[in-house]
Amino acid sequence: MLYRYKTYQDVRLVFAPEEQAATFGGDFDNFTYPRYALDFALLRVYENGQPLKPEHFLRLSDLPAKEGELVVAVGHPASTQRGLTVAQRQYHRDTLNPLQISILKKRIAALHAYMAQGTEQARRGSTLLRGLENTIKRLAGQQEGLRDATQMQRLQKDEDALRAEVRKRPELLQKFGDAWFKLASVYGKLAQLGKRSAYVTVSPSKLLTMAIQLVRLPEELKKPSGERMEEYRDNRLPALRRELLSTAPIYADLEESVLADWLTQVQAALGNGDPFVQTLLGGQTPQAVAHKLATEGRLTELDDRKALLDGGSAAVAASTDPIIVLARKLDPQLRKIREEYELQVQAVELVAGAQIAQARFAVYGAGIYPDATYTLRMSAGLIKGYMKDTRPVPHQTLFYGLLERALSQGEQAPFDLPPRLRLGLYRLPLWTPLNFVFTGDTIGGNSGSPVVDRDGKVVGLNFDSNIEKLPNRYYYLPDETGSRAVAVHSVAILAALRTLYGAAPLADKLTGQTPSN
Repeated sequence: MLYRYKTYQDVRLVFAPEEQAATFGGDFDNFTYPRYALDFALLRVYENGQPLKPEHFLRLSDLPAKEGELVVAVGHPASTQRGLTVAQRQYHRDTLNPLQISILKKRIAALHAYMAQGTEQARRGSTLLRGLENTIKRLAGQQEGLRDATQMQRLQKDEDALRAEVRKRPELLQKFGDAWFKLASVYGKLAQLGKRSAYVTVSPSKLLTMAIQLVRLPEELKKPSGERMEEYRDNRLPALRRELLSTAPIYADLEESVLADWLTQVQAALGNGDPFVQTLLGGQTPQAVAHKLATEGRLTELDDRKALLDGGSAAVAASTDPIIVLARKLDPQLRKIREEYELQVQAVELVAGAQIAQARFAVYGAGIYPDATYTLRMSAGLIKGYMKDTRPVPHQTLFYGLLERALSQGEQAPFDLPPRLRLGLYRLPLWTPLNFVFTGDTIGGNSGSPVVDRDGKVVGLNFDSNIEKLPNRYYYLPDETGSRAVAVHSVAILAALRTLYGAAPLADKLTGQTPSN
């Protein structure tokens, strides 16, 4: 199927609550429920310099959604991997996920050490830390799902049943019968290549990542769009340029800490004799290389990045910036490991995976929907609490619970309240609903998805899942498992705008009322 989209590049922030209001509870509460997060942001789309005025749009409901109510989450889920074979899942369980978790634990430990140096370092590292903690917690939850022997046995039976159906039909057997063998063969010898792919990268470093982008971009632009690396194709260029020219500060000391840790991990994993390590370090220590790149490199400055971006191949080739110099040396090796992985693994996955998907469709029809791919999806579910062990978990939380959780924890981070929220809570009816859970099939990429009721009104914004739901990347989790998506109530958003933040006109616009003065 061909999906077509209209992309708007001019998107402006209208409102966002304090970061602490949106992330209340920090990593302790992340992927858990009950939640007490005022997690939303409002943006406005512009076209030709004017606010977009679409013919159709969704209004926020000023009435709380009730338990048992049908809702639909409308969004773009990023990626599920439910079409994987058992061999692929076993590789994820036994090799890939443990490797990624080990890498993340070391990165988090290094970041904690940096943040312990002072208040400003703690602030600078907070966003990165939250992202790393989110990733490792998500991976750990997915890994638990793969360790569930009952579920893995069920998946094996499902795969055996599909293969048996394929064998019964000569036309399917001829087309698709060897797909499972191809994948099993690839994944049986993938461990070493997978390890090198995990470490032969510069992605943990913002500076080195931008340097590679600046080195590659003029070379990739010489090719037709369809022949370039995916991230340099025409449809991706506006976003790439915005990223490179972002005015967000880049902190040299944070970059140095991140780089030193990553270079140390790469050296320990691959050894000093590895060509990638030799190019990275040049016989120096990881700490010395990180210090040189962070203190002598100029990519922290917007003007320097813009000069390289606008100057193209000539500017990149002439640059003496140590980060660009290193990126020029690293690029051939990075390209080689990527090409090897794409040829030896992804090419087989693409063909064999498509064959298995076609076989599944031929046998079961539309009864099994395909994996998420960032395309628009609507997922129906019910607002519904669940049982955790012997304890009932309610379908919603209240602002009262937010206040109680903050006070019972002594208002110590990450359970502290921003001053405006703390003072405003005493003006807000504390029985106002805050967050709720529902049974929709969502995953990463659904954050911010509107949750719509049967009347077409937005009753919430999806922003999280609970722990029980994390294995749903690999298989669908039914209602009785306690798998739930978490959303912030529309009434919480409206009450916050009107009572806490003095933004009643904005609340009126969201509900379709005439804005008040």
